[in-house]
Amino acid sequence: VFDHHHLHRYPIVGYAGALNLLTWIVNAVLEELDRKAPDYALDIIR
Repeated sequence: VFDHHHLHRYPIVGYAGALNLLTWIVNAVLEELDRKAPDYALDIIR
């Protein structure tokens, strides 16, 4: 994928690629949980 700035520097094949894909998936899940969490839950975590 070359339509994003410097995204071509992140491998998506092999061991490093698997780690990058896992990181992207986990970050997306955590961002969604953070978006849906009530305000008081964020105060406890942070």
